[in-house]
Amino acid sequence: MKQNILTAVILSVLIFSLSACSMKGSETEKSTGDASHGETAAPDASTVPVPETTAPDASAVSVPETEPLTTGPDPVPGTEPDTFNGADVITAGRGNCLIWTRYDPYDQPSASGAASGDAVRVLIFRGANREVLTGNSDSFALQKDSGGQWTNVLDRTGSDASVSISRDSKAEQTADCSDLFTRHGDGHYRVIKRLSVNGSVQYHASDFYVLKTSDPARLQKSEYTVNPREELVLTARFPSAAMEQSPAGPQPLSLDITLSLLKDTGIDPICGTPADHIIEEQIGGVWYTIPRPGYFITLEGYVPEVDKPVNQEVSLSGTVQHPGHYRILKRVSIGRGAALTYEYYAAEFDVPAD
Repeated sequence: MKQNILTAVILSVLIFSLSACSMKGSETEKSTGDASHGETAAPDASTVPVPETTAPDASAVSVPETEPLTTGPDPVPGTEPDTFNGADVITAGRGNCLIWTRYDPYDQPSASGAASGDAVRVLIFRGANREVLTGNSDSFALQKDSGGQWTNVLDRTGSDASVSISRDSKAEQTADCSDLFTRHGDGHYRVIKRLSVNGSVQYHASDFYVLKTSDPARLQKSEYTVNPREELVLTARFPSAAMEQSPAGPQPLSLDITLSLLKDTGIDPICGTPADHIIEEQIGGVWYTIPRPGYFITLEGYVPEVDKPVNQEVSLSGTVQHPGHYRILKRVSIGRGAALTYEYYAAEFDVPAD
């Protein structure tokens, strides 16, 4: 099948092309406009700030500009931008720099010295034509979302500006949160870093979730109807082949999924990138949606055909943080003539205690 390509990029002051998917099957990239959710993998400094340059193909599948690929309920209400130390807190998409955090107890940085489950990975990206200075790994603040309001858990921002970030590069740090997550419990957190941008002090934040326990009180019941068609099937394999082939030691959790079209019934299914997914956990026989922090991607579409399934490796970092019975949901657009509908397909998997 001819590959149809129409590139979509998400623009703020910085443009990030964060899609890193290896597709086996047919592919269609399509424009969907801005989206605030997407890739969970860290941005690659080599892609900043250059957008995707693939030329549009006139035969690409048409997708409404007003309908992003990633929709669905948000289990935790978003908090509005606020202030920290008297200055506005800048979140991803609002400033000329970006910080990105990921909390993953299955993949703790070994060089940090932090105990298992106490470290947060922090990446700081510099904007173009800016002089950016920041503090070392010990210079940060940690806040927790308390009913829609961010409250301080720790403040060590200080005035350190000893780390210089060169153009088109990043600083990678580890925030040692000691036993703060144990003492303050599961929930929605964010790290704040103090940046000096062209001599002006700014505070940049990036959020993440700590979900060490299966607590339905902190989650929202699933609102999705799944697997509506027999001819379109999603299957999952955990651990992924990449995990099984990795050297011994902590590895980021990942899952292999396959979306297969079993017979031709005249539909044209399209799914998103590996990042375009939802993770849910079954607790007491009920499915609950796992919340995810904000993220950005380049949106792309992948088209399964009969005997040509779409295979993807999906990162579970930041969403799966403890053993349990889970399922992954992929949102699929279904085209039949001029009509276009959206459906969800699910595959279950277990994360064992060992």
